[in-house]
Amino acid sequence: VQGLAAAQQNRLIDAIIAREAASQRKADAETNAINARTNQPPPVPPPVPPPNPSQQLEGEITLPPEALTAALLRPDLPRVEIGKIFLNTFNPKSLYKLSRAGGYGDNERDQNMVLDGDSVKVVKTTGTYKDFGSDPCIWSEGFLNYINILLHFHASRNVKLIAAVIQFHNRIIQLSKIYQWQDGVLILALTHHRDVCSTGVTDHSRWTIPQESIHTHCNELTKKTVSQKRTATRDESPPPRKKRTLEPNDKTVLCRNYQLKNGCNNYNCHRRHEKA
Repeated sequence: VQGLAAAQQNRLIDAIIAREAASQRKADAETNAINARTNQPPPVPPPVPPPNPSQQLEGEITLPPEALTAALLRPDLPRVEIGKIFLNTFNPKSLYKLSRAGGYGDNERDQNMVLDGDSVKVVKTTGTYKDFGSDPCIWSEGFLNYINILLHFHASRNVKLIAAVIQFHNRIIQLSKIYQWQDGVLILALTHHRDVCSTGVTDHSRWTIPQESIHTHCNELTKKTVSQKRTATRDESPPPRKKRTLEPNDKTVLCRNYQLKNGCNNYNCHRRHEKA
């Protein structure tokens, strides 16, 4: 009897050991599976082709990092135009979009509805001479803002560029006082600016306007008449100051300074020192 009981006890122990071993093997298998999934490198995404900068700039907007810095410094200016200045794809006819007077390139004004078969497309328009008004104000503000962005990108590497673009601006303003704006000087400014863009805006020598170009657009046909010059001078001059009429310095009038808290300290005052 005792032998039988010992044999049963041994079989029970063997069964328990076998069950524990099976559980351990199952746990080890699960652990190995988890470790395999964890240590497996993530799948490599397919390569993304580099975006087309022109496509980026048309859709409001992903800017290159350098252009983004300038856009953060000038949040009042359209980001699209800042990006184009950086990429040297800026159209000088869009200078009015950099001007407060020009509406900073109002989106509704710069869009046209055109028919394309059975559908209608919204197309961005290019600026015209009419967008610049009848005097240099819109162009001047837009070009000075253009300079501000341009020099942010290039001034540290090209000091001579600063003087060149400012001299170009001042030359256009000088010519506008002698010649008509819409029919002469504006066309010269935009045409020469476009030529500079086509060869590289960082070449400071290109900003000097050739005399031939000046004579082409600024001549006797576009010269202002005497009445136009007077109107321009009158518009630019500040309003006349009102002359101040002085009261006599004698006893016929009360002293205004004496009415103040500290009284009158002028020894040359002969007006009446008494409270009103």
